[in-house]
Amino acid sequence: MKFKFQNSKFEGYFWKLDCRLRMLACEFDWLSQDACSVEAVVTSMWRSDGVHSFFRAIDLRDKQEGSKALYKPHHRKILLGHFNRMYPRTDGKKTLIWHRAKKKNGKLGPPHWHLQVPPGDGILKRPYLINF
Repeated sequence: MKFKFQNSKFEGYFWKLDCRLRMLACEFDWLSQDACSVEAVVTSMWRSDGVHSFFRAIDLRDKQEGSKALYKPHHRKILLGHFNRMYPRTDGKKTLIWHRAKKKNGKLGPPHWHLQVPPGDGILKRPYLINF
């Protein structure tokens, strides 16, 4: 694990994450550096709403407010294709998405990666890859 944490408390949260998510986060970091030459930065792990409240999702930086994207469009295709093809979910949701979330003020925040796993021991469509 080489990625950086935007906030030092996230490093402690990392070990509370669902073990499947920790594995995917490390793979994201490796592929991000190897295929995109971008060091992954974790920007959110736990918060009181949604899938994050169960330690089953993390957000990773693509860009900060007002700056240019770290990942080029072809990098997004590589990462999205890899995670959603190699680790498909049976609940119809994606394992990795790239999006802009609404802030509390109603404006869109900066684009970022959202990496998530299903609840419990959800099964992959191809369980020989990893037991999701």
